[in-house]
Amino acid sequence: MRLRRPRWLVESSLSADPVRLRLLSLIATRSEVCSCDLERPLAKSQATISHDTKVIAAASLIAGQKRGRRTWWRLAPKCVAAVLQALGGCAAHSMGSAH
Repeated sequence: MRLRRPRWLVESSLSADPVRLRLLSLIATRSEVCSCDLERPLAKSQATISHDTKVIAAASLIAGQKRGRRTWWRLAPKCVAAVLQALGGCAAHSMGSAH
């Protein structure tokens, strides 16, 4: 069975980049997260995380708030339900295909 991805997921290039998809997933699991707290779980440099969050923000999926030298990210309010549904569907599909 082929998983049908939402149009915004395909258009934002997230479906082709597992790091960006994981980044979105990490942000979705919290009310907000500092970009500095994403380095360890993603095993990526701050420069890579900064670039990827900008790409995801340009797709209007996340919103950032600058606090001093740090940026705090959260899901964009208008897409919370769609993102959580898509991430849940992706997780369910990948768990089902592992057996």
